[in-house]
Amino acid sequence: RPLRTGGHVAPRKGGGEAVGARGGACAVLKSLWGASAPMGCGCVAQHQAALSAAAPRHFLYNLTDRQFVQQLSPEDLKDKKLLLAYRHLHEDRGEGPFQVSPQLLELVRRRGVPQMYRWRVWKAVSGWGSLQKPGAWNRLTKQKPEAKVVDSIFKDLDRTFPNVEDFGDEKKQQLAGILQAFACLFPQVGYCQGMNFVAGFILRNSPDSSSEDSFFMLVQMMAKYQANLLFCDGLPLLKLYTFQFRTLLERLFPEVHRHFVQENITPELYVTKWFLTVFTQPLPFSVSTRLWDLIVCDGLQALVHLALASVKLLRSRLLRQPTEGILELLSLKGDIGLKAGGALVRIALGLKTTGPCGPGLDGRLSKLTVAWAREFPDEAEQLRRSCVDLCAEKPSLASASWTAEDSPTGRFRQEASSFSISGRLANLATGGRSAARSRAESSPPPGCVPAVGGAGANGAGRGRGSPLLPPM
Repeated sequence: RPLRTGGHVAPRKGGGEAVGARGGACAVLKSLWGASAPMGCGCVAQHQAALSAAAPRHFLYNLTDRQFVQQLSPEDLKDKKLLLAYRHLHEDRGEGPFQVSPQLLELVRRRGVPQMYRWRVWKAVSGWGSLQKPGAWNRLTKQKPEAKVVDSIFKDLDRTFPNVEDFGDEKKQQLAGILQAFACLFPQVGYCQGMNFVAGFILRNSPDSSSEDSFFMLVQMMAKYQANLLFCDGLPLLKLYTFQFRTLLERLFPEVHRHFVQENITPELYVTKWFLTVFTQPLPFSVSTRLWDLIVCDGLQALVHLALASVKLLRSRLLRQPTEGILELLSLKGDIGLKAGGALVRIALGLKTTGPCGPGLDGRLSKLTVAWAREFPDEAEQLRRSCVDLCAEKPSLASASWTAEDSPTGRFRQEASSFSISGRLANLATGGRSAARSRAESSPPPGCVPAVGGAGANGAGRGRGSPLLPPM
């Protein structure tokens, strides 16, 4: 491949001596290619001097698979085949972005993402770039939410990953900045307990611990994946997911359900924490990242699948335990068999193709959404209003109806609508001079919940703990 250099190559002067960038470039060629380096440039003396002095500069060309494997650490060598699979899906096999394809999505679901590639894959699959607006972060950091929101954020900083060594004071200050910027962008949501773990987990995954990149990934998860609906007034999405989980637990694992009833164990006692922390706490980091690979691909509806998979994995032990033992197992703390997230993901994916619900599990979830809306119309209306205010613009009952025929991940049909968050970020980036709204993100991401009917989430500028979530 031709060598790329940025310098000017001057014509040769007497004695075969080269000036400008050519001599240095040829030295690099010699160090890379050895005796086979082209020698037609006339700078023989510089070639000879470079043999021992110049180090290889791999960024000037693409590594072969063999060279790529040779530079891996002993830890990375354990995932050599998986790393090569992702490398082959990468267009230039370099540092650029991944292109989303069916092959990439299937690989992420079935085998997970090596940490080396995880951040770039998450950004590609989630459509991170659609909401990343240069300048918006700097403007948001100059704003402050209400004092009670700031107080709530700082109260929870020391409770966030307290036993993680690399999450020290500097990371906690970064986390505070991210959560305050988010509260300024979404005053209707403000801050709710559980968001600290979601934002902190994202920050831990950012390769350079970039506050700005982590903030935009948080916005992606909260706005486009609609995790905002887990935390807004009334916690409407949490209630829907808990209803779905309770019904499917009785259907899929009736013996576990009966045992829980006998021991007075209700889903609210354990799934609340799973859902509001999006499975980031207290699982080991490697397990949580593997679960998030599935969530990034399939959307927040995967939370219900993963919750059911957790019960299936622990089923035999749960049936032998009294109340205290059940709650201890369901806390997901310590050595409970969740050392590898891949096993839990495989069970979750298997539930969609086997068992009493068979391949129609996702369809069953859609029907349960309709059943919940009929049984709890006020809460369904609250969910619809929150969805309008916090996630999308102008959905109507006609264009956003709850039907069992909707996509398996729980998306809702949306016509002539766009995510208002993109316009807000664009206005921030341009100092409020731009009123243009981006239409590129008009299709909701995986896991969007259906809208059901009214207008306006309330509770602006809240800073509070969830009434259902015990202190963490």
